[in-house]
Amino acid sequence: MITLSRLAIFCTIIAILGCLTGVSSLTPVGSGAGPVVAKPFTLPDRRMTFIRIPNGEFLMGSPPDEPSRGDDETQHKVTLAKPFYIQTTEVSQQQYEAVMGENPSNFKGGDLPVENVSWSQAAAFCYELSRLEGKKFRLPSEAEWEYAARAGAAGMVAGTGNLDEMVWYADNSGFKKIDSATLWDTDPSSYFAKLSDNGCRSRSVGIGRANAWGLYDMQGNVSEWVADWYSKDYYRDPAANVDPTGPKKSDLGSRVIRGGSWGSDPRSCRLAKRDYNVPSTQSGSCGFRIAMDAD
Repeated sequence: MITLSRLAIFCTIIAILGCLTGVSSLTPVGSGAGPVVAKPFTLPDRRMTFIRIPNGEFLMGSPPDEPSRGDDETQHKVTLAKPFYIQTTEVSQQQYEAVMGENPSNFKGGDLPVENVSWSQAAAFCYELSRLEGKKFRLPSEAEWEYAARAGAAGMVAGTGNLDEMVWYADNSGFKKIDSATLWDTDPSSYFAKLSDNGCRSRSVGIGRANAWGLYDMQGNVSEWVADWYSKDYYRDPAANVDPTGPKKSDLGSRVIRGGSWGSDPRSCRLAKRDYNVPSTQSGSCGFRIAMDAD
């Protein structure tokens, strides 16, 4: 027979175990699964928030049977040995103009993502913000970008798994819903003209759904420059499996661009999709977000 005092002790132990279980379920794990619970880093005067992303391992790239995959998406395990911070949203026009004193964007609006910026302009923004704030900001590496975008997801779309619910892209960024994949396949020469006629464009940062780690627009709104030079075969080298930062140069002279945009069909919004362009390129569908090392 259990006495009252023993019953009280037993209930206390159960309660403690329950609390420990709850804490464990909220702790970031190496696989990248689960929510991030570390306190965000903020620059309140600039309305910029950064989420601390835990170190860990993930499968980067796409499996051979993923629809529309590119031959530069070799799936491989990547280890990120150190945590890092990444901005919750793409850099807005207001944020960019406050630092750089200009706004090169095609679609004007303070809360819209800055676009029509070259890789060099994005890097210059990081340098200038670092000087002003006394912190070292930078563009994320390609591996950091995909790790953060996936937030534990293994498929083609993070968050709910429904692209329409997660991001702005060609199908839903205009006046009415369209089938942009079919439009591209049947009439590519007038694709962007028809998007323009439908009012497709960028939208304010951070108004959609965030992924499991609290990051917005990783697969849409505007595509994003990252730090790396582009190489088709870089991720086939086992040496690129730990804290990869990209090749030392690109045979194409190009930097990597990740994520879909307001003008992308769904195939270009896949988590593993890689794109690239020369660093001087400016496009109304390409912007960036920034990162910083964690202490």
